[in-house]
Amino acid sequence: MTPGFLSQIFSWTAIACSVLAAVSGALALHYRTTAGKQQAAEINRLKPRSLRDDQLNKLLVQLSQRQGTVGFIYRLMDGEGKDYSEALGKVFVKAGWRVASSAGNSLNDFPGYIVPAVSDEKLLPDLDFVRKALLAADIDCRLEPIQPNTLGGPLTADRVWLVVGRKP
Repeated sequence: MTPGFLSQIFSWTAIACSVLAAVSGALALHYRTTAGKQQAAEINRLKPRSLRDDQLNKLLVQLSQRQGTVGFIYRLMDGEGKDYSEALGKVFVKAGWRVASSAGNSLNDFPGYIVPAVSDEKLLPDLDFVRKALLAADIDCRLEPIQPNTLGGPLTADRVWLVVGRKP
């Protein structure tokens, strides 16, 4: 082996090591970014729901066009649902609505959305108005039947009830 040949081998080895180091660094950065995204998604999953400023403003504008009475029902033993109900209730009050009650006695699941309900057909226009206001503010609100005996008692007939589902 000549010194020129050994020099060439060392040069190629240095280039190969540099390429391997660059690839290794790129892979580490990729995995770190992926892990960071997964960690951020998990943190967001664990965070309680809250109203973004744009949602709050849209909901306030929509609800201010009319007044009425609402009540909130959230899942039994669901502190996050209670807090979310209270945050929504504050917007209703600010818009001129009366929040008549809030109760944590629902056995319904409704993962991530709100189900409006009334027990008096005369309030169906109010229910529809509230549902459309929530949807306009990008708050998931769905019309679904509520199973009997899942709310801890009958719905009072003088208000629109918002059954707040659990955070998914």
